[in-house]
Amino acid sequence: MELEAGQKVVIPNVGDAAVTGKPERVGEGLVYPVSLNGRDMLLKWYQKPTGDDLYRKTVNIINGKAPSAYFIWPLYRTEKNDDGSWGYFIGLPPEGFSDLGSVLLGRARFSSYSAMLSAAQRLCGSFRLLNEKGFCFSNLTDGSVLINPESGDVRIIGGDNLAERNQPAAAAQGAPDQAPVSSGEGNPGITVVTPETGAVHVSGGENPPQGGHPAGDIQEAAAAAPESAGESAPESRPAAPGPLSRYLAPEVICGGAPDACSDSFSLSVILFILFFGNHPFEGAAAAQHPYLTDEIRRKLYGSGAVFIFDPENENNRPVRGIHQSVIRSWPSFPKVLKDAFVREFCQEGVRNPRSRLPAGVWEGKIREASEQLVRCPNCGKEMFTGVAAGPAVCPGCQKPLYKSVIVINGTRTVPLMLGRKIAIGGSMPEAEVTKDPEGTLMIKNLSSAIWSVKTPSGKDKSVPPQGIMPVKEGLCIKFTENYTAEIRNC
Repeated sequence: MELEAGQKVVIPNVGDAAVTGKPERVGEGLVYPVSLNGRDMLLKWYQKPTGDDLYRKTVNIINGKAPSAYFIWPLYRTEKNDDGSWGYFIGLPPEGFSDLGSVLLGRARFSSYSAMLSAAQRLCGSFRLLNEKGFCFSNLTDGSVLINPESGDVRIIGGDNLAERNQPAAAAQGAPDQAPVSSGEGNPGITVVTPETGAVHVSGGENPPQGGHPAGDIQEAAAAAPESAGESAPESRPAAPGPLSRYLAPEVICGGAPDACSDSFSLSVILFILFFGNHPFEGAAAAQHPYLTDEIRRKLYGSGAVFIFDPENENNRPVRGIHQSVIRSWPSFPKVLKDAFVREFCQEGVRNPRSRLPAGVWEGKIREASEQLVRCPNCGKEMFTGVAAGPAVCPGCQKPLYKSVIVINGTRTVPLMLGRKIAIGGSMPEAEVTKDPEGTLMIKNLSSAIWSVKTPSGKDKSVPPQGIMPVKEGLCIKFTENYTAEIRNC
């Protein structure tokens, strides 16, 4: 049954929610604005029977609670009515958030590299926690991930776009005889309105891909997929979501089941988009097609995926005049991130899901990139910097950026600037650059360990927790048995 404005919807053991407006048809359901005890929410309403699997999965998602505060998670569900209709309730995103589509179109731009890296770290941690709870994404759309470009805050939409990793993918979908319904270019999902973009799709459809082809067997899965967008897949093989999502892993695009490995790939795609404003597979190959049909998408993002900066294949390079954002920004990013993307999107990463970088590894690489991010103390310009043979100079005002660096384990080089916090061996800061009353730069021990320091003259010193030591060339520090460092002048 459809609902009318003012109609009450019962939430078991919670209360009644009132429908406050007209619905929008999204996928197989209707999305209504509702109010519950003065709180505005959305109700995803299935007016036709969906089968028990989707209902059971939704109950499990609600009972499982959100993995972190960065998720917009289903909060309540209704009971099933006699006609099979039911629904679930989900919150609205805060103001000031934009979707990935806005990033790709250049409508949403980060206020700083710091905000960008903060958003990236939050996404990595959220994907990791989602997988630890036993869920993965069966579908992702432009609106599945929302970012605040000013602060770097993020929100991830969880709902019927999730699959349970400990269950066959088929168990995550609704009635098998109901095909997903396209809603324009975006995939089926809940739609909300944000100030920047108007209508924004914020969750995937309720029919994720079914199990079938083994993860990683891209060519076999692609061969089994329908040759045209209009051809229906036989019941014996999985049906890819439609229209095909640019955020899914190639094996999922080609009909395989989603899992933690496919989530790792999706995370890498989203990170690339946040950093460079371009999809990693959208270069010359995509530019040839004014409209991307499912058949083209299946090849572009699936069986024929080629990274735009693949060192061994130049056929899909970004096109000047079209992909300006990635052409302009790629050279300015640190090597640690560019190498990671090349590794992730090369043919081995595309075709071998188990070779992909998990979220925890991405967290470490982004943390390392953050250590190479500096803000000029003179003009305020923010930039990533490598350590050259001579003094580091701001490209904006041409004044020195910093005078000293710390080289950890002979491989990590971190500029020593006032306020810089350094994670030595883990994810939490264990050292901070401060200054004494005379203005001399010092390093403060934020860890619980006692540091051993050797001076250039061979004397041994110790720095206890909360103690400080000077930033002086030639000082060698032993943080732990596994981590040492040396201070050097530029």
